[in-house]
Amino acid sequence: MVGRAPVSVIPPRADAGAPGHANPGPLRIWSEIAAVIVLSIVGMLVGALTPWVVLGPILGMVFPLVGATWFLHRQGLGWRDLGFPKRMAVGRFVWLTVAVLIAIFGIVSFIVTPLLRWLGAPPVDTSLLVALIEGDLQLYLLFLIPVGWGSAAFGEELLMRGFVLNRFTVLLSTNWALVLQALLFSLGHAYQGVTGMVNVFVVGLLLGIVYLRANRNLWPAIVAHGLIDTISLTLIYLGYASV
Repeated sequence: MVGRAPVSVIPPRADAGAPGHANPGPLRIWSEIAAVIVLSIVGMLVGALTPWVVLGPILGMVFPLVGATWFLHRQGLGWRDLGFPKRMAVGRFVWLTVAVLIAIFGIVSFIVTPLLRWLGAPPVDTSLLVALIEGDLQLYLLFLIPVGWGSAAFGEELLMRGFVLNRFTVLLSTNWALVLQALLFSLGHAYQGVTGMVNVFVVGLLLGIVYLRANRNLWPAIVAHGLIDTISLTLIYLGYASV
């Protein structure tokens, strides 16, 4: 890993914000990142107080996205500036999406998982989702569409890659920004246990890299994230949680 100034793993952009927009100061950046984390926790707690189990993860993403939208608005920016800067050629979109999916499944399945098993780490803890959706078509669809593709694929990519990663690149080298956003991303999946958090860290790191490789276009990361969650949730629903 590198320090603050060396060459990063991806080509740096000319400005960490957007053309014509001054970057916020370090204190404001740290406070905004802390605020979206707190808003995520508050959203999950509010959702947990309702009788609808899917509201926890949904509100846990809606609340911080509202906060992040306000922070961007104060800077004169919108989500188009950080996640959808321009249209991407279909061929490049497909290539980046397939490449990151292969990288994620290859590294997690053939490097990270065997290494963690050798170290004696427990398997990924899927007990929470198994108890909720295994064999239950209605809950499976609810977790697949509004949660898996909504708050997870679309929402988490907006928040973690679009907002948090961009904020970190103002403060740190690109490499360290990638590591920190992936670490925060993994902490949000603590319910999956140590092995799950390590896997999610790797996923977050690779999704961050593909986002930057796509010239800060979120679509490859969003679609890849959604496909990963679709496969995982479908296996759990069908009773193959340990696969």
